[in-house]
Amino acid sequence: MRWRFLFPIRNPQSEMRPGAQVRNPATGGGCVGRAFVTFFLLAFLLMGCVFEYMMLRDFVRTVQTYSWTETACTIESSRVETRRDDDSPYEAAIGYRYDAAPRNRASSQCQSTVSL
Repeated sequence: MRWRFLFPIRNPQSEMRPGAQVRNPATGGGCVGRAFVTFFLLAFLLMGCVFEYMMLRDFVRTVQTYSWTETACTIESSRVETRRDDDSPYEAAIGYRYDAAPRNRASSQCQSTVSL
């Protein structure tokens, strides 16, 4: 056993019995260990890809709204409805009509980015 600074450096081959093989800790614990690590890391890669896809999809949808043409609408009805939700107990219910392309359309879909 040689000493370098304060820590001993062991030579595993000098302490082996004849015919024994040295297992290199840098190469892993065999085929099963490598397969486990591979699938474990692939699971994280897959989750990262799904997360990235969801972020890019929302980004593309947001960018597409900048190319929309501005359209005037007529509000036909509006009221505030009470919900049984602790986060936002009120919801705006709005009915409107607008002209888009060759057709006259009506809708009541409304999405607010600010909670009331």
